[in-house]
Amino acid sequence: MGRPLVTVLLPVHNGADHLRESLASVLAQSFRDFELLAIDDGSTDETAAILAGVADGRLRVLRNERNLGLTATLNRGIGEALGAYIARQDADDLSDPGRLGAQVTRLEAEPELALLGCSYRRIDEAGREEGLRRVPTGATAIRWRLLFLSAFAHSSVMIRTSALAAVGPYDERFAYAQDYELWSRIARSHEVAALPEPLVSYRRSRSSLTATFAGADAEVDAISAANVERVLEAAGAERAAIGGFDRDAACRARIAAASGLDRKAARRHRIGTARRLARGLGRLAVRKRDPRIGLAAARTLLR
Repeated sequence: MGRPLVTVLLPVHNGADHLRESLASVLAQSFRDFELLAIDDGSTDETAAILAGVADGRLRVLRNERNLGLTATLNRGIGEALGAYIARQDADDLSDPGRLGAQVTRLEAEPELALLGCSYRRIDEAGREEGLRRVPTGATAIRWRLLFLSAFAHSSVMIRTSALAAVGPYDERFAYAQDYELWSRIARSHEVAALPEPLVSYRRSRSSLTATFAGADAEVDAISAANVERVLEAAGAERAAIGGFDRDAACRARIAAASGLDRKAARRHRIGTARRLARGLGRLAVRKRDPRIGLAAARTLLR
């Protein structure tokens, strides 16, 4: 048997509540050329028994003898993956039957594309739909969003394995926002996009990392601050002319992250920063009498 085109990477730690449903959604894909690589990260519930009970040759199961955490487990999966593409799937999320096929079709048609997300539905613990989240689909809009927030749900992304070889795996300094940091890094040197269709159901559950741990907010703010600082440095001698920012601009984002802001306040802070940067780029374009400045800056964000 040849190597599969896609590896679906599914790490799980004590995820028995929704694991069967998540596995079934992957194994029901209309696209068939994939392996489902599930890594049990030292679970103590029924996770191991559930994985052992799946009679499907496409499922490959690995186990960490102790709990390593999500980021290290993801990196183990990247090292073990056989596919030319890696699709992410969390153990409590669901993929629509056409998800893998739609993403593979786009990636095969655009060899320069390294990362492809999609819009998604939010569901609650019981699987009831809570709303639809449309994500930016073009590279410029995605890079702009990545300055301040992750542009995708983790389970919505398919990545070209060769791109991961070029930029490196997940950064294990980040326990919670490792996806945001990796997407930001990929977007600096590779093309990124998203499908407008909602092909994934993202479960807002008690076990969701970003819903459970306040540490995620601090990591998001640190990554955002580094992204903004990179753009300001790219502006070079002109950065002092960008309204609302001075030489300590990036430091202010870090101070805000450490000042005890709650989740909503931190989000308002990042949105406000985005607006100030957009206005500043516009003013710079007017002053230089060159309307291309703002567009050029947007196109090269994070590069």
